[in-house]
Amino acid sequence: MRIRSIDDNVGTEELVYAKGDALAHQLPVDRLPAAPAAGGLHGDDLIGQLIRSLRLSISALVRPSAAPARSIAVVGIDAGAEAAFIAANLGISYARTGVTTVIVDANVSGAMQQDLLGVLPGIGLSAVLAGVSEARTAPVGTSVRNLSLLSAGSADTDDADHVDAERFHRRVMPLLDWQDMLIVDGGNATSDPPALCEVMDGVVLVVRRNKTEIARVDHITQRLSAMGTTVFGIIIATDV
Repeated sequence: MRIRSIDDNVGTEELVYAKGDALAHQLPVDRLPAAPAAGGLHGDDLIGQLIRSLRLSISALVRPSAAPARSIAVVGIDAGAEAAFIAANLGISYARTGVTTVIVDANVSGAMQQDLLGVLPGIGLSAVLAGVSEARTAPVGTSVRNLSLLSAGSADTDDADHVDAERFHRRVMPLLDWQDMLIVDGGNATSDPPALCEVMDGVVLVVRRNKTEIARVDHITQRLSAMGTTVFGIIIATDV
C-alpha cells in the first residue's frame, strides 16, 4: 500500500491500494457524539453507514488463508480518540449482527473504551498480560447484547506500544475460543505500529486529514506488511 499526494499531509490525495485491500472511508469528526458509543450508532446516519460499510468490506476481503477475519486492531495515527470511537462502534456493529464480540482496550495510557461503552472497571488487560487473571473471566458485559469489554487496566503497566506479540497471543488471543470476534483498540501509533498487530488478522488505520504526515502512514503500512499483517483499510478523520 502507498499513498500519493502533492503535499506532505493526508488531504484530498488519492489513496492507492494493493489488490485485495479495502477502500478508504471518511469520518466527519465534528459528528462524533458525546454520548456513549452504544447510543451513538444509528441505522441511517453517516457514521452508522461508515461503520457498516467498513464491517462489510472487511467481511468481503479474501485473505491468503481463506479464513474469515476474527481479530482486528484499530490504530490511530494522530487520531487516538477517533480510533477508539471506531473500535467501539465496529464492535457494536458486529455484535448487533449476532456475532459474539469482545473489545480489548490496549491503549493503557489513554484508555477510552470503558467510558465509551459505559461500563464499570473490571479486571484489566494489564492483569491478564501479567498472568494475574485468565482472559476468559476478565471481560465484562456491556449494554449491547453479544458485546463484552476487556478494559485496559492499570496505567502503571506497559502500553500497547510495548506489549510484545508473543505474550498478547498467549494470554489474550485465547478469548477467540469463546468469542467469534476480537477487536483491539490499539491507541495512537507514535513511530511503529503496536507489536500486538503481528498476531492480528488485520488492522484498520485511522488518520487525520491535513495533519497526519504521509511519510508516517507509509512507514507504518510498510511495518505492518513486514509483520505479515493485512491493512483492511484507512479511515480519514475530517473536520468537515
